Amino acid sequence: MSVTADLAAFGAHDSALIQMVPLVDFPRDIEVKPGALVEFSVGTDDLAAGQVLEVNDGQVKVDFNHPMIGKNLRFEVQMLVVIERCG
Repeated sequence: MSVTADLAAFGAHDSALIQMVPLVDFPRDIEVKPGALVEFSVGTDDLAAGQVLEVNDGQVKVDFNHPMIGKNLRFEVQMLVVIERCG
């Protein structure tokens, strides 16, 4: 079974989820560079993951859209059991 990108399996790309984050908000022990995946605490218990797009003048452009948006998906499914309902 295939799901093409135009069917939006992970939703539509949202440009509002591309945000500028100050470089000082990143931990000092990680290398902030384009392509890096980062996580931020949101609220008390939630995490938001994003991908670094650019680093310029102390600002980091981060894309918080799901990384699979725009990708074609292919699933291999194996049916193990068929259960018939009675009644």
